[in-house]
Amino acid sequence: MTKYLLLLLVAGVSSCITSSPNTITKSKELKGDVFQIIEKKYYANLSKGGYSIEYEDNLSYDITTYDSQNNRVKKEYINREGEVFWYIEDAYDANGNLISKSSFFDHQLESKFKNRIEDDKVVETTYYGKDGKISRTSLRKYEGDSLYIVTELDTTGAIQMISDIRKEEGKIVSMIDKFPTGKRKRSIKYELNSAGNITKRVEENFQDGMLKVNHFEYDYDQKGNWVKKYHFSQNKQLQQVSVRNIIYTEDEKKPITQNTILGEWFIFGTKADKLVLNDDYTFSLGKKETSEVTGVWSLNTKKHQLILKQTNKENEIVFDCSLKGEMLYLQSKDIEELLQLEKRVLILEGFIQKVSEKAFLKKWKIQDNKNAFIEFLPDDSFVISSSTEVLEKGFWKLNDDMILLREDEKSKGGEFIYDFNDKYLKIFDTSGNIIFLLEEYNEKMN
Repeated sequence: MTKYLLLLLVAGVSSCITSSPNTITKSKELKGDVFQIIEKKYYANLSKGGYSIEYEDNLSYDITTYDSQNNRVKKEYINREGEVFWYIEDAYDANGNLISKSSFFDHQLESKFKNRIEDDKVVETTYYGKDGKISRTSLRKYEGDSLYIVTELDTTGAIQMISDIRKEEGKIVSMIDKFPTGKRKRSIKYELNSAGNITKRVEENFQDGMLKVNHFEYDYDQKGNWVKKYHFSQNKQLQQVSVRNIIYTEDEKKPITQNTILGEWFIFGTKADKLVLNDDYTFSLGKKETSEVTGVWSLNTKKHQLILKQTNKENEIVFDCSLKGEMLYLQSKDIEELLQLEKRVLILEGFIQKVSEKAFLKKWKIQDNKNAFIEFLPDDSFVISSSTEVLEKGFWKLNDDMILLREDEKSKGGEFIYDFNDKYLKIFDTSGNIIFLLEEYNEKMN
């Protein structure tokens, strides 16, 4: 998107848990009056200074639109080229119960389901394919407010699967899928924080014995909605960060002043394209590694217009500007696309300490030694033991991507490199020689 703005200035143009839940009037999933949420997921990189978000030239994102009751009415999925390739539309009854969901791919209906509601509860869901024919049906049986059983039927009425779903305070905390014979197929368990967001997801597949564990942490805005979601591996290593820009209905009245638009704004979906508005009313546009366009800027607060005038050029470009959530939106009659700009935190300072300590805090089996274990404790101590006695004690501390091991708190100790790989922890000396190969301990090892 930056290329359009650069071309205008240089050329001299004149002035984005699959289920069918029922909801209540005014959804409790979100706080405040939400209009839209723009969500984008980034990979996280581990560097000496901490974790950093990996930005790239990628226009993909999800955008979700809500009604006045905070019920989702549409969700659009945008691809890397910035085009909507898939979207979902939801419909509700007068009580806010979800009655249908339609999925469109390439603007063609792909699938749909309809809910039958009784006493504000979903009792039956009918699924349709792109040809409009019924593909399957699910029935729900409720046992109080905390448990319901979902029975999946094929088009002949034969049972395909049965799911026991348990809820606490309106949130799903566990689900067990079973074959018609009653044999278990899969289980999923969730742990939630006080805000009702999932902090741990454990999925066990009984067919192949595979266990998948994911951990999550969140940052929240002033209303209590999460704006950053941190995705961790089973060993608590940060892998991805989901960032949400939440647009509230009151954002339409957000004032535009010099102070609110000052600073470094990155163009959403780009690796490094940015517009910098300095407090001396100069601006720069471009990337550090390429030549930048510079000039002066001014702001018409009454008309909400940002004016950019390039150095040694007579032309200027006028943008209608608005602040929605944490994003700055720029629109000009001379540019085909709406420009979305965001502030960025390049380094998640201090996060490496927070993440890595959690990964260490457990008991580990020392490979190549059948009876030896090491346990890292929250008080910065560690204990090496056998099944019958303590063999050694010491102290540990993390320093960036190194671990410091000492015999006592006053000794200098030695620095070692560590690496997590699946359920294993490897500790190397600075020459790359492996000191410990550790496997996460569980009671089945006894």
